[in-house]
Amino acid sequence: LDKNPVIKNLSVTLIYRLQIKYAGGKISVNITFFIGNGFDLNLGLKTRYKDFYKYFKENVRRSNIIRGWINEKDILWSDLEKALGQSLSSINRGNLEQFYDDKDEMDDLLIDYLQEEQEKYSYEDEENIKKELIASLDNFDINLSKADKQRIYRVKQRHAFNGVMYNFVVFNYTNCVDRIVEIQKKEDSVISTHTYFYDASQYNSDSKLGEIYHIHGTVNEEMILGVNDESQINNEFLKQEEIFCDSFIKSYMNKMIGQQKTEEVQDLINNSEIICLFGMSIGETDKLWWEKIVDWLVEDKEKLLVIFWRDNKKLNKNRLPSRTIRNNDKVKNQFLEKGKGQLTDEKLRLIKDRIFVSYNDDDIFNFPKYDEEKDDSLKVFGKRFSGTRIDSIENSIYNG
Repeated sequence: LDKNPVIKNLSVTLIYRLQIKYAGGKISVNITFFIGNGFDLNLGLKTRYKDFYKYFKENVRRSNIIRGWINEKDILWSDLEKALGQSLSSINRGNLEQFYDDKDEMDDLLIDYLQEEQEKYSYEDEENIKKELIASLDNFDINLSKADKQRIYRVKQRHAFNGVMYNFVVFNYTNCVDRIVEIQKKEDSVISTHTYFYDASQYNSDSKLGEIYHIHGTVNEEMILGVNDESQINNEFLKQEEIFCDSFIKSYMNKMIGQQKTEEVQDLINNSEIICLFGMSIGETDKLWWEKIVDWLVEDKEKLLVIFWRDNKKLNKNRLPSRTIRNNDKVKNQFLEKGKGQLTDEKLRLIKDRIFVSYNDDDIFNFPKYDEEKDDSLKVFGKRFSGTRIDSIENSIYNG
């Protein structure tokens, strides 16, 4: 209803009434988290590419050709995928089957490594895990400016009667997000209730946990590791090999599997009002998704994107705001460079002010961490109010 230009000029109170009368009270605001490896790292797990590289070198057959293609200098998982695509120049019809076997071996070793790693984490401290999940979602804008918080508040306000639905698109192969969300869901999918008042009436609005989508599969099912598109395959012969492309380009693999993951996540993006990128490296081998998010921003000026960015220098935005301004612009440009597709610079400039950068210093998703030395999950939390329950959206913004 709020997309209608006539409706937009009506009072908030009247919009609420129309939503209830004509939509059956089912207009919820979708806030979708794209979750990357930073989430698992927050748990204390060794899920960086460099951690797997050591395991790979120790366990792979010496004859595996991929052994000589990758090195420990690469930092990100996307670096591994990119390196595989760039190193394909030596593959021809004569050794293609060997490549398939060697790639399968690498994938199997990755599954073994991540399965072992994800099993290290203990979920026994359920109360603190639930508190942290609720606090993180209800206060995901904790490090944003007051102006940015108000813009997020207005998005929630437009759907206040019907609440917020938090969904997750997970790029990790592990089951950590699933297990943490399930701990809360088995008690209640509603994580908090926000109260609104007008016309001497009181209305409650629930925040709920929605769906989880593993766009690249998991260690238990349909794990996908590859490149974004044909341009990242450094071999003209292989670009013409249909079976190779179907088993090495991520979107092609998802299509061949037939689970319609790409279509489902595309629908989720289209129906989201706010998208948050947490723990993501914004790598080139996932350009498909950055382009879809940029298109989503261009198509609707009400949409908002929040990028959680871990700054190794622990940027103090209050101390040097000029540095923060430059840093914000750098992060936005890095994302837009990966997601611009064929869009003009003018269109990209128009969406920049709807991209917010939050410098993540363990202020959200700061769950109890796995301690390798003690081989147990310790209740180690950051400096903030872990577990605080917000009873109204207004309080979370103006009194936080």
